[in-house]
Amino acid sequence: EASSSNAVPLSIRAAASQSANLLQIQNSSASNLLYLNGNGNIFASTSLQVGGNSIFYGRKVSAVPE
Repeated sequence: EASSSNAVPLSIRAAASQSANLLQIQNSSASNLLYLNGNGNIFASTSLQVGGNSIFYGRKVSAVPE
């Protein structure tokens, strides 16, 4: 519970050289549906992988060739 309107109610701090995921949301079979890895990259199943300098806001979406 935040104690004021400018307080951060939840913070996760990685260990130095974090190699395990910081956060995982799994289905009943223990498969990751969403996770945040030790580098701060976000993965949602296999359909969304966000890392680096990705910025999502506004209306334009650009695809990067594989």
